[in-house]
Order: sequence, then structure tokens, then C-alpha cells
Amino acid sequence: MEKIRYDSNINSMRVVIKNAFVSLINRWRILKHFNSKVDQTSLITIACCVLHNYYEMWGALEPRFANARIRGDNHPN
Repeated sequence: MEKIRYDSNINSMRVVIKNAFVSLINRWRILKHFNSKVDQTSLITIACCVLHNYYEMWGALEPRFANARIRGDNHPN
């Protein structure tokens, strides 16, 4: 019985992790075609998670604001 519960918990966690990666791949579509070395994969995954969380917190910038920030303008118009 304990093994069945353990297997069920592991399977549930696997589904959560898979859904998280699917979400990241859908947001950052370049990852579908991205081929990296194994030692870089964890760093790329962390970077995608950080960008995802930033996007979730602050949302997408409107293009005119994004361009102004690139130029360094304080008040985009």
C-alpha cells in the first residue's frame, strides 16, 4: 500500500513538472528548436523560469514603452 501511495505521489509530481515545462516552451517558443549542452540546460531552465515569473508579475510592456526603455527615455510618448 505504501508503494502505491509513493508511486502515485511521484506520478503527480511528474505531471506538474511536465506541465511547467510545457508552459515554458509555449511562452518561449524558441526552446522547441533549442539544442544545448547538458551542463547548460539547468542554467537555461532557470533563466526561462525567472523571465516567466517577471512576465507574470509585470506583464508585457506595450511596444512604445518597450522601445522608450531601450532608448533610455524617461517619459515615452
